[in-house]
Amino acid sequence: MTASLPMTQSTQLGVECASRELAVCLDADSRFWVAWVSHLDGYDKVMARPWDASGPGTIRTLSPAPGEYMNPVLVATAQGPVALWRSFTGGCWCILSRPLAESKSASDTCLCPAAGDALAFAATADAEGRLCLAVVSRVAGRYLLRCSRASATGGWEEPTLVAEGDAPLNRPTLAADRSSGLWLAYDSYQKGAYRVFAARGNGNLWEAPEPVSRGDEWQLMPTLAGDGRGRMVLAWLASQRVEDEHGVYDHWPWLVAAVNEGKGWEPTQSQPPLSGGPPGTVESLAQGLLAHESYMGYYGRRRHP
Repeated sequence: MTASLPMTQSTQLGVECASRELAVCLDADSRFWVAWVSHLDGYDKVMARPWDASGPGTIRTLSPAPGEYMNPVLVATAQGPVALWRSFTGGCWCILSRPLAESKSASDTCLCPAAGDALAFAATADAEGRLCLAVVSRVAGRYLLRCSRASATGGWEEPTLVAEGDAPLNRPTLAADRSSGLWLAYDSYQKGAYRVFAARGNGNLWEAPEPVSRGDEWQLMPTLAGDGRGRMVLAWLASQRVEDEHGVYDHWPWLVAAVNEGKGWEPTQSQPPLSGGPPGTVESLAQGLLAHESYMGYYGRRRHP
């Protein structure tokens, strides 16, 4: 379902909004939710706000007490939208969650399907609407990436180890397909460069992760999504080192993508074809990096689209 909702703009004057990380989702009632982390009062607070056809709703404070919070995520489940975020609680980083459909008196819940500090996480809902979670942790000097999902009777299924190694497993991203399967991607710094890996699973059965990125460039920051036709699309950032005639170095960023139709990952083909980038190049992101004119007033994160 596609919803067309009136959008409004909020500034930091009178509205607590001071986060570079935003989370969004569309629930079953066609309400559009936004969550962020505020730090205007000297401590972190997790905030959320809904929109519907009648306009913006009330801003809510999800975290009940001052603390260290980051990485907000919103997931539309069969039971309603759920907010998740990382919190430094009890001497370690864990994942807290809170259902948004409940009353304001609802409390947050600590989700720790993996041992050790939760260094990073990703969440989504599967085809049955159940909350699914991928967590990166570090135990005894090794990095572990585990996946779990909410059980039909409450609680969580036993976490499944998908990947592990001595190198960090960064920026996991999780997506569901139409057959109750899950797809997981992440990047890892190995042998002097970042590489993008992906794996498919179903419940507690996961295939071994395989490298998706090609070429010698640093390739990182993956994002997964289904295209509605049963295909899974994986996009990421490739950073290519460039040098001019004066020996000045810079990094040329490219948007790269690959598609999986059930027979493995294949680089996308842009129309018209682009030259100079790694396989699967969709677009050059170098506009304005080494411009011959001065540009002022740029807003955004040019190297992190």
